[in-house]
Amino acid sequence: MHRSTQPSPPPTLQQGADLAQPTTTATTPQNEQTGQTKHTEMGTSSATRPTNNRLPQFNQVMELASLQPQNVTRQLEQRDPLDKYSRGITKTVHDTYPGSVYARIKQEVLTEWTTMEGETLLAIPFESDAETAELHNDTCDRIYNAVGKITHAKNYGIASPMKREDIQALILANQRNQGAGKKQKRSDERLPGTFLIHSLSQVHYQMLLQQTVWAFQTITFQIIPPEMTCPSFLFAIKGLHTNSKDLIEKCIQDTWNDDITTQFIQNGVALMGKKERNNAIRLIQKFKDSMWTKLLDTKGEGGIQKPTFNVYANSELINDSNAWSNICTHLAGRSYHNSKFGHRQNTITLNHCGLCHGVDHPRGLCPFPEIDGWKGPGDTNTIPQRTGRYP
Repeated sequence: MHRSTQPSPPPTLQQGADLAQPTTTATTPQNEQTGQTKHTEMGTSSATRPTNNRLPQFNQVMELASLQPQNVTRQLEQRDPLDKYSRGITKTVHDTYPGSVYARIKQEVLTEWTTMEGETLLAIPFESDAETAELHNDTCDRIYNAVGKITHAKNYGIASPMKREDIQALILANQRNQGAGKKQKRSDERLPGTFLIHSLSQVHYQMLLQQTVWAFQTITFQIIPPEMTCPSFLFAIKGLHTNSKDLIEKCIQDTWNDDITTQFIQNGVALMGKKERNNAIRLIQKFKDSMWTKLLDTKGEGGIQKPTFNVYANSELINDSNAWSNICTHLAGRSYHNSKFGHRQNTITLNHCGLCHGVDHPRGLCPFPEIDGWKGPGDTNTIPQRTGRYP
C-alpha cells in the first residue's frame, strides 16, 4: 500500500505535549497535517477491553467433549483450515509515522468506520493488488473469505477504504484511457489499501490478534488494532565504514545525550508544569535508553558493501504523535559519524518494501519469506520491485 509522505513536523518538540497520560485518540491523515487530534470511537485498546465472562470454562469444554467422542474423532480426522496459513507470525511491519495506515482514505469513509458495531481490526494486504481499482474488490473478497476460515465467525464484515462508486469510476476512466492509448500515471492509480474488519466478537478479535500477519497463497495480510500508535522504527543510517553494531550504538547514545539534544528536549518541555516537565524528561530519557539497531547487509554498485543500520526505540513511552514526530525528526537530523567510521557524512534514508510495505528494509531483504513455514508471497527473484507505502 502506498502512503502519502508525512508532512514535515515543526522543528521543535511540541510545547506542553502530555507524555505522562496515554490517550485513546485516533489521528487521521487530515488531522495530522494540521497537528490536531480527532477523537474517534473505533474500539477500545486491547489493554482495556472487557473480558467476556460468559465464555465457557476449560473444564466445561472438556466435559462436553467427553460426552461426544464420535464428534471429536470426526473433527480430528478433518484437516484443520488453519493448516493453510503460516502459524505463529509475530514480526512487526514497521510504519513511517503515526496514522500512516490511514493514508489516502477520505474523511467521510473514516467517519463511517467509527460507527461500525462490535470489535474492529485493520487488515493491510501484502503487495499492491489492493491499490489498483481492477483488483481492489477481489482483494476485499479474499480478506473476507480468509477471516471466515480463520475464525468461523457467523457475523462479521469487511469495509473497503473506497466507496463502490469511486472504484467503478476509476475502472471506467482506466478503460477509456487504455482505449485512447493513454498511459495513466502510477500515482493516479493508487488506492488506499487498509480494510476494516468489523462486527467481530471479543473471541474472534483475540483470535485474529494471535498473529501479526496471516499468510496464505491466495491472500496475505497484516492485522493491527485501529488505535493509532507511534512506530518503533525511527530512521536508517548509511555511509558509515563499519559493520559493528556496538560502535554505532555507542555513537548514537553519545549523540542523543549530548548538549544539543538535551537542550532541544528542555526547550520542548519548558512550558509544562514542574511535575509534568520532570515526568516528560524521564520518559524521553527512557525512550532514548531503549534504543537498538539492526544491521542490513546492503550493497552498492559492483557488489561493494554498504551496510545500513536501522535505528529503533520503544515508542510506547511517547504517546503523543506530535511529540514523537518532533523528537524523531530532530534525532534523524543529527550526524552519526566520527574518526572510527571515516569522515564521510552519513545519509539518513528509508527503504520501501513492496512485499510487506515496511519501511525498514528493501524488498530483497524482507524478513517474512524467511520465516519457517511461510506460505505467503516472497519469490524476490521473479517479483518486480515495488515502491511500498511511500509514493
